[in-house]
Amino acid sequence: METHPIPRQITTFEFKLIGFMTVKQFGFVLLAGVFGYLIFLAIPIQILNIVVGFVIFCVGLLFAFVPVNDRPLDVFVKNLFRRLNSPTQYIFHKKNNALPLFDELYFDQDPHVVLAHIDSKEKLLAYVNSQKNSVKTVGTENTESHKGRISSLFNSLDTSIPHKTSAPSIAETIHSKNTTLKNIGAPKEQRPLKHPVFTGVVINTKKIPLPGVLIYVQDAETKKPLRILKTNPHGIFATFQPLKSGTYAIDLVDPSGNHMFSPSTITLHNDSQTSFEFVSKETP
Repeated sequence: METHPIPRQITTFEFKLIGFMTVKQFGFVLLAGVFGYLIFLAIPIQILNIVVGFVIFCVGLLFAFVPVNDRPLDVFVKNLFRRLNSPTQYIFHKKNNALPLFDELYFDQDPHVVLAHIDSKEKLLAYVNSQKNSVKTVGTENTESHKGRISSLFNSLDTSIPHKTSAPSIAETIHSKNTTLKNIGAPKEQRPLKHPVFTGVVINTKKIPLPGVLIYVQDAETKKPLRILKTNPHGIFATFQPLKSGTYAIDLVDPSGNHMFSPSTITLHNDSQTSFEFVSKETP
């Protein structure tokens, strides 16, 4: 049976150009012989120079002809040093940054509209739940009164002379239903809305809101922090905790470091709601 030749890796195949050696092998042998001869001439001790020169020449022969795991010895040594110096623990770092088109996007919707929508939804849910309970109570009362009326009719019947009983008129039924609906639809007490002591917006020179900016409200004299606020995705901040009337120092900090702000001061009055606007300084 004819045997088939084993395929060879032609990408790493090196032709033998100098005798039975390749150019790379011949270079290793030549360099080892030259260095060995130079060491032999440089060392004055008779036996030591022969031993050191012979060892260097043998190392060159190893690099030229002895493979390790089917790879040349120089490749093995290079991979060994690379592996010993490479880290054993790898940490993932995200490198695909967002497109510049999406860097300064912000929401157009007013956050006060969102808060009003949430408050209206909660009030509607509370109203529906209260109506369910009232309807159940009214239905129970109507059932009991109906049973009592039927019982009274049976008790008032004369066994000798049967007579007919008249049902409630349509007008009475409509009147009772309207009365029930008026009681159900009576408005409930609403809690007063809580207004912020002061609010504001943080923007850049292009009038684009800046989210995530920290606002430090400090005492004007001692620089002691009294409030720490943060802008929402629309660049708006607000505080509902009361502050005394007076002047306060404001320090704005962008945690991402993309925007810079100048220190400023504000003046508050308890009898009026105040709104402020802060503009960042564009970094060069």
